[in-house]
Amino acid sequence: AEARYKRIDIQAHKYKNILEIAVGRSPRGLIFTEDQEINYVATDLPDSLANHRLLIEELMKRHNLKRPNLKFAPANALNFNELKDALDLLPKGQVAVISEGFMIYLSDKERLIFLDNVRRLLVERGGCLITSDVIFPPRSSNKSPAGIFDNLSKTTGGRDMRNSSFRDIQEARSFFDGNGFVPEIYTDKVDITSIKKLKLENDPASQRVSSYPVWVLKAKI
Repeated sequence: AEARYKRIDIQAHKYKNILEIAVGRSPRGLIFTEDQEINYVATDLPDSLANHRLLIEELMKRHNLKRPNLKFAPANALNFNELKDALDLLPKGQVAVISEGFMIYLSDKERLIFLDNVRRLLVERGGCLITSDVIFPPRSSNKSPAGIFDNLSKTTGGRDMRNSSFRDIQEARSFFDGNGFVPEIYTDKVDITSIKKLKLENDPASQRVSSYPVWVLKAKI
């Protein structure tokens, strides 16, 4: 999680307009908008976004912070009009749409709807979709990592991220290419402090997961 968060940040910093999907409890908006030239819109379903906004506004109040360039927009990312309304809160110009931990829980149909919504917006505005939601998890429950995915599925109403996984990078590339995107892969070097704190530097599983890339998807014109 730390690696993907930091790698997404590196790519997102190339843009002045940022729209984050399913923000959850991410502090990214508060951090990014310390730079007054960056405009950021946090989106999520209404109840989740209300909780996120309450938390962020409490932090701003406690530390006497002003963030006029940080906005909140309740939006279902599978609804094009709601997503466009959120995007319209940003000034004109290219936009970085961030999906961190969202697409992995979508069904095949939902994922295609979401990608088409984003593609349509990017064709109009320019920019990219930055995502860490491209995974290659084990599919066999005989392996311990797969057991983790089984447990996650139970806590997310039966949504299993393995259903949205790819066999390999080539399959993922072909999928995005076939759905109107030009995919690029980035594995920027980042300092992963959690691995050091947990003394997992020599753990193969930790090293493998921390090496997962971030994908930057630009819409075909």
